[in-house]
Amino acid sequence: MLSKREWFFQEHSSSNLLCCPYCHGGLVRHDDTLVCTNRHVINVNRKGFVNFLSRPVQSEYDHALFESRRHILDSGIYAEVIRRILTICEQENGTVVDCGCGEGWWLSQFLSERPKWSGVGIDISRPAIEQATDYRSHAVFAVADLRRIPVADHATDVVLNILSPASYEEFHRILKPQGKLIKVYPGEHYLQEIRIQRGIPLYNEGDVYTYLNSHMHIQNIDHITTTYPIRHEDWCALIRMTPLNQNLSDEERSLLSNENPGKITIDLYVASCTADI
Repeated sequence: MLSKREWFFQEHSSSNLLCCPYCHGGLVRHDDTLVCTNRHVINVNRKGFVNFLSRPVQSEYDHALFESRRHILDSGIYAEVIRRILTICEQENGTVVDCGCGEGWWLSQFLSERPKWSGVGIDISRPAIEQATDYRSHAVFAVADLRRIPVADHATDVVLNILSPASYEEFHRILKPQGKLIKVYPGEHYLQEIRIQRGIPLYNEGDVYTYLNSHMHIQNIDHITTTYPIRHEDWCALIRMTPLNQNLSDEERSLLSNENPGKITIDLYVASCTADI
């Protein structure tokens, strides 16, 4: 069985999507590193990813949060979202860059259904990327800033941006002329049960739509809204994973975990966009 590092090199050689973050030159293997034509050297660590950040980023998003996210994603409550995404990407072959990929679940699900595609997952969180390499999909993963995506100009067919901040200027740069951005963002009632328990106002999706519409050409928007029964262990995982609760103490999260409403609302928009506006 290939090590994570060797898996990275195998998938990188197949896709060649990653580029040098300093000069945007192509990257080739040299021992356990990637080297560009201008001799910039990037280390590929034994955990099977590259880190393009010049300095560590302080974040409250730790391994426990991403483990809870994976638990929730595996529970099936987002299955309809991934189905909608796949209907937008029906071509047999292609390339996809997941910008803000987190622990890699969305990209892994996409590539498992599109086995002739290849991908790159990018996130600013090192703990997230460390977990993403657990998936043996046709993808490579990198710790990187979305404001400087390490992908060559006009190199990818699809950009995924799922419940994550966006960098539309960079999306324009890396998309092929006929490429698509698939943006998933919350509706008003997304995870409303947590907001209600906390006394937080419901989500306002209008700002996201306005900003998206001013930077991309929106071809279609699907609205997915449904309610699922929620088990106690899933409710606890939701409490741990959502950024809404990152300011709570352990005691406050524990108290909230004991207030399971018995259901959870998924309210999401799936927007398919092109770069021409």
